[in-house]
Amino acid sequence: MVSVNNKFQELDQMLKQLAHAGIQNDKMDFSTLMSIYMSDSLSDVRRKIEAKEEERNAQQQEQFQAQQEAIQAEIQQRAETEQLKMQAEEAKNIRDNMTRIEVAMINAQKAMEAGELDEDGLANENELIKHKEKLELEMKKLQQDLQKHRDNIAVKREQIAVQRKNNLKDFGKLN
Repeated sequence: MVSVNNKFQELDQMLKQLAHAGIQNDKMDFSTLMSIYMSDSLSDVRRKIEAKEEERNAQQQEQFQAQQEAIQAEIQQRAETEQLKMQAEEAKNIRDNMTRIEVAMINAQKAMEAGELDEDGLANENELIKHKEKLELEMKKLQQDLQKHRDNIAVKREQIAVQRKNNLKDFGKLN
């Protein structure tokens, strides 16, 4: 019976030392330490230590989860901002292209009205053909520029999607 009592005292002393180490390592608070030192029951000491460990683990998990959510929100915000920038750039390019087309149409109309007519009062066919070819070339160039811009936007969207996917994978690894 004496050896059981000695083992009980040794275990009790060891748990109290571990509780003291827990306060030094910020795993336990002072009130719990005092409660452990005041306890006469070994099982009560064990329950208090376990409860503090569980509480600390839960706090760490909540803190980690909050950090991950903040990171995810920041990633989402960046992606949305990039998307808005691309949409604004696309709208600006479309407006610029439409303005160029309108200017070209107005210039063609003015050329026709300005008297690029021959002696018979009929439009000089060569001038009209030149203007038409010039307008067609400009229209093709504008359409190519517009398509190029749309292709660039599609590539950027894919890059953002891949980045989001990678970030979500990284987010999943951290959990």
